[in-house]
Amino acid sequence: MPLFNPSTREKRCCLCGDLKPLEAFYRHRSRKDGRANACSVCSTALVYQWRARNRALVYLQRQRYRRNSPKYRSQNIAQNFSERARAAGAVSEVRPKDIRLLIESAKGTCFYCGAVGELEIDHMVPTIRGGDNVVSNLCACCVKCNRSKGCLTAAEFVNGGVRRYRALVYGQHASVG
Repeated sequence: MPLFNPSTREKRCCLCGDLKPLEAFYRHRSRKDGRANACSVCSTALVYQWRARNRALVYLQRQRYRRNSPKYRSQNIAQNFSERARAAGAVSEVRPKDIRLLIESAKGTCFYCGAVGELEIDHMVPTIRGGDNVVSNLCACCVKCNRSKGCLTAAEFVNGGVRRYRALVYGQHASVG
């Protein structure tokens, strides 16, 4: 018996063998009838079975998506900032939407050096030094500037504060002028 009967607009599922209306099958462009071979119930069951057999892979895929998706990335940053601010006793008013808008408004340009590339969010006055977790205290900067800034304020960092910081922390002699 054929899989598809155009006169009755019914099709036989290749997995369960039942004759069902075309609407019970997912769309599939490359097929002549425009529908998949398996009905939607059987297709869904196959997906659930595959996910049950490959739980670790599904978990890794979700983690990768959440790490790389702009929506989840801004949520993770906002949550991390809020936890750190609470631990430091600072005010925390940053939402994921604020993080997204801040990164989008920077248009890929670092606040400190003007380099174009992937940006991170930085506290201009670090929470460890009394800065609050509010939008007015945040800026978008490149990874290199964010890592080298450390616990300096934005003003200290821009005015050659890295040399002074290293001199204080590591006991190096730097020409401080």
